Amino acid sequence: MSEIQKLPDGISDAITLEALRLQVSPAGDDVDRLLAELEVKVAIRNGIRASEQETVDELRKRDVPWSDIADRSGHSSGQYALMAYTPKAPKPAAKRGDALPGYSRTEAAAITGLHPKTIRTLLERHSGESWLIEVESSDKRAGRTRILDLDKLVASSGRTPKKAD
Repeated sequence: MSEIQKLPDGISDAITLEALRLQVSPAGDDVDRLLAELEVKVAIRNGIRASEQETVDELRKRDVPWSDIADRSGHSSGQYALMAYTPKAPKPAAKRGDALPGYSRTEAAAITGLHPKTIRTLLERHSGESWLIEVESSDKRAGRTRILDLDKLVASSGRTPKKAD
């Protein structure tokens, strides 16, 4: 078993801060004391996570296998350790058309309970109507139809769909 090293400065500072806050906090005000305690514990947790990530990064630079990292970090497999310690890539902004007016077919299906293929058929059948709008896609390959009025979509189906919760 390897020897345990000194706590990183940020963590030892947080523990010291917690001890000071708990001494200064009035004994009769449990809420303030508990809030101070929570704040310090979050700081400690964040410090430990950052320190842990630095250690894993250094191990990976030295080509230590994920399975070995998993064994020591308590993960059930190297794949889980990889997922836990690999930074998540940021999602591209507005790639899905979030800023577009109305609803997509997928959104309309989730809200109305109609099957997506039914919605596609209805969009083809009612193309050009005022409650539909054609929007140019970001990749400029083909336009997308957005649904401005879900009630008219449902009425055009002739069905009474289940509403999603």
